[in-house]
Amino acid sequence: MTTFEMVKRAVIGRRLRTPLVCGVVVALLLCSLAIGARAETRGFPLPGLSPATSGAGDVLSFLGYPRPINAGNPPTPVDLTNTQYGFIFNEYLAFVQGTAGAFSQTLSPTLTANYTIPGRIAFGNVRGSLRPEIPDDKNSLTGLYIPTPPFILQWPLASLLTTPGGVSYTGYVAASVDGAGTSLGFNGYIQTPQFRDNVLESVMDAGNGVQVRQEVRLLRSKARMTWTITNTDAQPHAVILQFALPHYGAEGYVEPRGGFSRRAALFSGANVPSELRLVSERVNPEFHAVYQFTGFGATRPDQVFVSEGAFYAGETFRLPNPTAISTLTVAAVGVYWNLGSIPAGGTRTVVTYFGNGAATEDPSRDLVVGTEATESLFFNTQAALTPGAPNATLADAARFLSPRPFTIFGAVYNQTLQIPGQEVVFNNVTMSVTLPQGLRFATDPATGVADTTSKSVGEVRGDSEGTAQWLVEPTGDRYGALNYILTVSAPPVPPRTVSRVINVPATPLKTVTAADFQLISFPFAFDPALSNNGDASTVLSGITQPADPPQPRIFEYLNNPDQPYRFAARVQPGNAYFYKPAQDKTIFLKGAVPISSQAPLNGDAVPFQRTLSPGWNMVGNPYVYEIPLGFLRFARPENVTQSFGFAEAVTAGLVRSGFFFYRGGGNYDFLQSSFDPLTPWVGYWVFANTPVVLIFTTPPQLNSAILPSSTTGGFEPTRKAGALASRSAFVKNPTMDEWKVQLVARNQQGSEDGATLMGVSRQAKDGDDVRDLPKPPAFRDYVYIGIERDDVKTRYAQDLKAPGSSKSWNLELISDQAGPVTVTWPNTAVLPRRLRLKLTDLETGKSYDLRRSSAISVNVAKETPHRFRLTADNAPSSPLAISSMRTVTTKGSGGGYSIDFELTRSAAVTGRVLTLNGKVVRTLAVGRAATAGRNTLRWDSRSQEGGALPAGPYAVEITARDDDGGVATRRATVLMLR
Repeated sequence: MTTFEMVKRAVIGRRLRTPLVCGVVVALLLCSLAIGARAETRGFPLPGLSPATSGAGDVLSFLGYPRPINAGNPPTPVDLTNTQYGFIFNEYLAFVQGTAGAFSQTLSPTLTANYTIPGRIAFGNVRGSLRPEIPDDKNSLTGLYIPTPPFILQWPLASLLTTPGGVSYTGYVAASVDGAGTSLGFNGYIQTPQFRDNVLESVMDAGNGVQVRQEVRLLRSKARMTWTITNTDAQPHAVILQFALPHYGAEGYVEPRGGFSRRAALFSGANVPSELRLVSERVNPEFHAVYQFTGFGATRPDQVFVSEGAFYAGETFRLPNPTAISTLTVAAVGVYWNLGSIPAGGTRTVVTYFGNGAATEDPSRDLVVGTEATESLFFNTQAALTPGAPNATLADAARFLSPRPFTIFGAVYNQTLQIPGQEVVFNNVTMSVTLPQGLRFATDPATGVADTTSKSVGEVRGDSEGTAQWLVEPTGDRYGALNYILTVSAPPVPPRTVSRVINVPATPLKTVTAADFQLISFPFAFDPALSNNGDASTVLSGITQPADPPQPRIFEYLNNPDQPYRFAARVQPGNAYFYKPAQDKTIFLKGAVPISSQAPLNGDAVPFQRTLSPGWNMVGNPYVYEIPLGFLRFARPENVTQSFGFAEAVTAGLVRSGFFFYRGGGNYDFLQSSFDPLTPWVGYWVFANTPVVLIFTTPPQLNSAILPSSTTGGFEPTRKAGALASRSAFVKNPTMDEWKVQLVARNQQGSEDGATLMGVSRQAKDGDDVRDLPKPPAFRDYVYIGIERDDVKTRYAQDLKAPGSSKSWNLELISDQAGPVTVTWPNTAVLPRRLRLKLTDLETGKSYDLRRSSAISVNVAKETPHRFRLTADNAPSSPLAISSMRTVTTKGSGGGYSIDFELTRSAAVTGRVLTLNGKVVRTLAVGRAATAGRNTLRWDSRSQEGGALPAGPYAVEITARDDDGGVATRRATVLMLR
């Protein structure tokens, strides 16, 4: 058995959740931590101390491990005399840096493990959290400690482990200098680790005259790693810095707003996430590692590679190779900064953060503000099968949530030192919590008084922290990702805030309105007996008052042009329906319980699947927790084992690139970003190009679970803006090669459709491509404007073409109510000035310049298409000019005049008549729209007041202004006779 196989078996079997030390060791740890105030930083310097007192023995003692330590099978003492380490720790986190020496460990009579020390680093949890429910263990964040046979020791002794069967390791920092990889420390320390001013500092030789100064500073549960790379050589050198750590307790990672994954991944450039969490499982993962790549002065990496642990084992510098790894069992992370060529005498600085992910923190330079609370509330099925009372309210939903109440913790750590002249003491420190709708302060059972928003912390001295806590409970009127805010006031520095998400599952209560149809889904399975196998009348009627009619107005889509909709006999998770109750009410679904496999307490979840038909499908999130689009998988029915992510499925031509949701009044919006969540209770339209299996993988929320019930058998969501409401569907800085125009239709009944976009893109083509987005069919109470395409029957919400001189789109306007419909184009003001847009009513032949008007109104017959054509042209490149100007007498001597002129391009024209000394006597036009070519103004030879003007010479002046800012002026003389 290789070392990594032993590691995998030991770690996966235990999840590293068991206590690692006996009671005596725990007592040692508590004694060592009682030396200073909470979060006080401690370290151990090496210079001037012998290896026997500055080596592993001190590391073990200070961190609460036995000294001497016995290991192996059977256990025998391990000789650590000749090892040497530097280390730094506080109440939350420890960092150990190997500097010299080696040791051996007998794992069995036939197997010996050898440990190499120099150049290796390790991070370990000391306490890690303020929450009492998190186990008070000392599991490592990077190394490995197995307290039962074979007693592998790598944490807290940072090292490289080799056995006849393989290798294992803690972590390391390495550099590539001019393409040659070398592990820092292997070439020797210029300065061995020294603890001073709360920083563990060392300087290492990376080769070719390149030196790396490493500074490690602990900021509550995170370490700030700072590397200063200096080229002391006379020649420039190209340097790449690498930070590589294994995570033996982690089988995968969680991306922000993404989800848990066991797939190897390479993130580059702008795709590098702001943070990366390594977790062993989705349930109870509070003890886990987190990387902070951006913010707080961090240097964004060029690449981050999440790989199988063996990829970096035993190596020094190694570039990522994503084709070499697929599924993770022991995760490792390599972080890379390409520093380019550093000139002679030049320096580069890299900063990153790593540590325990239990808290949300702001590690600013003076104060560190942190907060903790459970990541997700549980859904309690024990409450799910109790029938709802008549006239149930959303407040009844709170009983489905656990824990209730729960605690929010706040902390503030003063980074200054407890050294005279360097310590800054903060007095009158206060903390306050702002809760979102859906959470409220709970009543303390000991006092009978509700908790309050503000707490006094008082004095916070240097290198110590103050804490506070609040008792909170859900109110029952919101679900989804709820953000609370912790604010710390510590004069004289400005207030600091951090926010944290608590994920609240949906419950069987939902407010519905009789004013309009709702596109709705049901994120539950239904108890067969209580719901008659999900019968819609049983589920929706007779549970809350007033009851629906015997046949509820709930419809499902058939994707059949002859009968597109029908009454739904059953409601099922994963499907969506149009529903309109007889009266406004809160429904309380009978027999509704979550799909238990979506968030198991133990083991792997079985993903829910739904087969999509070619064309439009109405779907819904089958789970009580939100899931982002990027966490959906798509597969061809003949090969379900090979699945695609959402973006991959769009590129592969399986589905179109938007999930539409209904805002009411006939109006749609859509989701496109992989981070956009599918919300429970909300229905969506998705267009499949071919039969495809939609796989709803396990919800990504940390700490989410379904508490099992011993028996058999809504909230209002936080509003999520779609691509139209958030403006992400539009081009941020339009150019002639990248632009979109929006059309909005609205009828007298208030129904509106704004989901119609046309434009050009360098990534698009004139024919069908993945950037073109079909539009869901209309249902009832609607106005609908869609883009017609010759090659398909469905209408389109978005059609982008390749850039070019002239483009056109055919449109169809239809309403289920006869009467006037207003069409507007609200975003033309931000489009390129050279762009000319014209809307032609094909029923009347009349055209409208979208630059010179903002709306039109047309009368439509009920459910009868009214067609338009939109054309887009580039303005001529020639400048605006007036030519061929002449005046012609129209009524003989002393009569009126016709002033003819030609324009090189469309413009707004102003015409004036002046005396020869410049006095204006008549205005003929002000900003009148004129087209390119021949134009005419008329003058009746009278003054502005209508009186006769005396005979004599006059000047006629024409001024033209175009949309690009061009101005042209021309004059002609008129001799008026009487």
